[in-house]
Amino acid sequence: MNNIKLLFFVPCILFVAFIAIASEEPADNELKEAFPLINISTGIVSHIKEGSLAGYFAIFIHSDNWDSLLNDGDIGPFLKIKFDQSDRKALVLMPPNLNEGSIYCVYFNGYVPIGFVEFTVDGYRKVEVDEIQRAYKKVTKEMLKECKEELYFINGNLETDDGKPLSAFKIASAGNKKK
Repeated sequence: MNNIKLLFFVPCILFVAFIAIASEEPADNELKEAFPLINISTGIVSHIKEGSLAGYFAIFIHSDNWDSLLNDGDIGPFLKIKFDQSDRKALVLMPPNLNEGSIYCVYFNGYVPIGFVEFTVDGYRKVEVDEIQRAYKKVTKEMLKECKEELYFINGNLETDDGKPLSAFKIASAGNKKK
């Protein structure tokens, strides 16, 4: 019974917390750096994922905040996989309820996508780094397509496990793009 309550309240709390602090604007340089990666990542994921990205959170991870997020229970396992890049960045696309959708992480060297992971959390089990490492795939030229949807992004923050704010963008959709 407690798990059912938790399933209902956690997404509600995350959404309320996100809306409550949505007025805090990320730094301009962070926005400039994040949006090209968001566009590339949503393009890659929109051709892998069935259904809309609406409701997902886009979380930009850059070299400067990478190490500080390694211990976060939701994002940390995605950042612990092994790959050598001097200008490492990642874009995590996370559903509002982690038990109802896949988490996608697209890895970058600078602005070049080099790999991605699609991971579905089954229930309340802990995400293991070796599972993420096995799910890692290289980005191919065929994956670099424009996003199928017309997406909009709402600035805001989520909180890490240790209570620190983390810039995030709530994704909204205006439907599929017209051809």
